[in-house]
Amino acid sequence: MNKNFQSFWLYWLVSLVLFHALVFLPPAEIFGVARYTRPAFWIAYAMILVSLILLLLCGVLALRGDKESIFLRLPILKTGFGFVTLAVILGAPFLIFPVLPAWIGGMLSVIVSFLFAVGVLKASAAAENAEAVGQKTERKTAFIRSLVASAQTLKENAKDKTAEAAAGRVYEALRYSDPVSDPALNDVEEEIFDTFNRFEEAVSRSDGAAVALLSEKLLALINERNRKCKLLKA
Repeated sequence: MNKNFQSFWLYWLVSLVLFHALVFLPPAEIFGVARYTRPAFWIAYAMILVSLILLLLCGVLALRGDKESIFLRLPILKTGFGFVTLAVILGAPFLIFPVLPAWIGGMLSVIVSFLFAVGVLKASAAAENAEAVGQKTERKTAFIRSLVASAQTLKENAKDKTAEAAAGRVYEALRYSDPVSDPALNDVEEEIFDTFNRFEEAVSRSDGAAVALLSEKLLALINERNRKCKLLKA
């Protein structure tokens, strides 16, 4: 149980106790009407209680996973809070004045429950779509991000100035490249990957000639990839 859900759980528990206190601490008979004997009272009570239980379910759905997942699922929790508020506004008159027709309370309960379910399902679907897009984007950018990190490490660990300068040029070229990959770029990206591995070995050996040759080839391949990226987005 993470800290976010612990805080939410405490808030929910306090809300549940407060709701029951407000409902059952006032006199059982108000304005000469015995509240507990009226169906409208119990329908309204059930509507609000069910909305609170569903809010807890929204909290379970929204407040799991890492911070990014929680952020994407916050609309689920907002939907839950919104419909609890609606249930309280619509149910309160029937709790205070249970002489109101019970069938109206029943219809309102059904409508609120239906809207609640639709709202949570829509918010859940939107969160799942956002997470899927985020995961897809992360996979598409993994190639360049990995090479950028490797190039930075290579530059920092280079044993001579020539190798450090060459690694620095490669690092800057990768750093400012379009991070999003595409299946159409597979061939050039495979060649970049293979050339980078050989460049990495040349830097580690302090092979000046190989470093110069492979760094120029890498820069040319990176430029080729960038041109293809622009064409794919045109």
